[in-house]
Amino acid sequence: MRLGTRCPFHPDKNPSLSVNTEKGCWKCHAGCGEGGVLEFERKFSSCDTETAMARIAEIVGHPQLSLGQQPEAIYQYVDANGRDYF
Repeated sequence: MRLGTRCPFHPDKNPSLSVNTEKGCWKCHAGCGEGGVLEFERKFSSCDTETAMARIAEIVGHPQLSLGQQPEAIYQYVDANGRDYF
């Protein structure tokens, strides 16, 4: 779902901020920026990445969220010929 609203990063008389709730991304069509949830929190709170991660973790109720997390699993994708695909 895409939503349009006024941008919180500049005086906005008309809605210029698009939010894609399915992809978790945003874009200000007036030029303030764009990105994902982390970039939005960093810009909105004027904070560094670690602080933004901690705030997001608190909001979603997941205190273990961090940049240094190890993956639970690693998958190797190959094409029909057995070569690495992704």
